[in-house]
Amino acid sequence: MGKTLIIGYGNPLRSDDSFGWHAGGALARELAGQAAEVITCHQLTPELAEPLSQCDRAVFIDADAEGKAGEIRCRDVHPRATSPSVLTHSCSPEGLLASAELLYGHHPQAVIITVSAQSFAFGDSLSPVVSPVLPRVVELVFEFVTNAGRLLIVGCGSPDAGDDSAGLEVIRRLREGGDCGCELRAESAPGIELLDALALAEAILFVDAVVSGGAPGTLHLATLPCKEVEPRSLGALSSHGWGLAEALDLARALGRTMPPLFLLGIEAGTVAQGSRRSPAVEQAVERVIENLTALRLLLLRSKILPIRSFNPSDRSFPGFANQASES
Repeated sequence: MGKTLIIGYGNPLRSDDSFGWHAGGALARELAGQAAEVITCHQLTPELAEPLSQCDRAVFIDADAEGKAGEIRCRDVHPRATSPSVLTHSCSPEGLLASAELLYGHHPQAVIITVSAQSFAFGDSLSPVVSPVLPRVVELVFEFVTNAGRLLIVGCGSPDAGDDSAGLEVIRRLREGGDCGCELRAESAPGIELLDALALAEAILFVDAVVSGGAPGTLHLATLPCKEVEPRSLGALSSHGWGLAEALDLARALGRTMPPLFLLGIEAGTVAQGSRRSPAVEQAVERVIENLTALRLLLLRSKILPIRSFNPSDRSFPGFANQASES
């Protein structure tokens, strides 16, 4: 496990804007002895590009002026060149990653965790709504740093049937990108062979095409079984007459431990044999790849998720905002 850099930032004298400082202090104590470094600062500046280039993973923690007070949001961060503010020289997380890559030849895997503020009044204490969220964020970052828990992702579908190949394409791109911190499997019609996979992970995510009447590319995230959307491949039977439902029934009969099961359904447009994936589904696949770390953290700390749907351009995916009340 490589080094992780945690950067908590904001104004330590403006109530909830000091959340990054409070989280940084708590994490410095919690992660003592771990391969982690904590930096707290007023704002992100270009000088942070160098320490970012020397770590494998990074977590940015900040307060957010938008959203319902106390909401936790988590998303992956990717390098994107941005110009520092002319007056403050402050940078964005995306810009810092781009600078680390440009100047030092390396940028870490990174996420940003934000908490919606209730108050930015003068004072060094968190508001009554935001203060109880602090332990949840510390736990979330600890899981990221220690890589606690293993998520198995099973991509399903038909490789030559247009949008029906979306689940298989997610697995292909994740494998192509190197170690993503998850176990990966590609299955055309998951069945009895999944019995052995139940012991491989703390949670299992099935990625499959769905046809529920939504716009192509819509992402549906839910706990299995799910009545609202029906996955195309998960309900199919293999050549031996076994499908996912039959395999899970057998696992229960054998007394196997059942990890939480989740579905990431990608709304399909065309599923004709020989057709190509639609642009909307391609965008949805890319959205999943870009936000895999946040998705993994969400699923590993959840047992039940109410169904939530996102259009492929929705940057709030995978919908971490409600975890303050669901966990």
